[in-house]
Amino acid sequence: HKSWKTKFHTRGIYNYVQRNNKKYKNERTNTIYWPTVERTGEYSMETITPDTMGVTLNLNDVVLLDVFAYWCSPCSRMMPLIEDIARDYIESASIVKMELDTNKEFLQSELHIQKVPTFIFYKNGQEHTRFEGVTRMQVLRDTLDELIYETSQTDKGDIYDNKIG
Repeated sequence: HKSWKTKFHTRGIYNYVQRNNKKYKNERTNTIYWPTVERTGEYSMETITPDTMGVTLNLNDVVLLDVFAYWCSPCSRMMPLIEDIARDYIESASIVKMELDTNKEFLQSELHIQKVPTFIFYKNGQEHTRFEGVTRMQVLRDTLDELIYETSQTDKGDIYDNKIG
C-alpha cells in the first residue's frame, strides 16, 4: 500500500490521500476524500446472489462474504483491502461479495444485515463470525487464518482416523 497522509498547509488544513501516485484532497472540509476504487483486470471477486449462495457455501470449507453497497463510503474504503485478501487467500478460502441494494430483502430477512459493510465468515456452510462496519485488515486475516487452520486440522484428523480404522 502507498502511504496515507494528512498534510497541514500554512493557509489552512487540508487532507489528501496518496494512492497509486494520485492525490485526492478536500480543501473545503477537514476530511479525507476516499475515492471509489474499481479494479479491473487484476482480480475480480465473485459477486454472488441468494440463488448461488448455497452452492458457494457447500463447495468451500471457508468463505468470507462481504456485504456492500456502491453508495457506501466505508464499503469503498474496504473494497481494495478485501480484494488484496482475496488474492492472498485464493487457494485456501473463497472470498465473495453480495450487493445490498439488489438483494435487500434476502439480506435483511435471512442474514439479518443491519449495516454495511458486513463481513460474515462461514466454516463448513455455517456462520462462524461476523464483523460490521470498517474492520482492520489484520482482524479479517487473523479470522481467516484461524478458520483455515481449524479446517486443515480437522481434515488431517479424518485422514488419520480412516487409516487406523
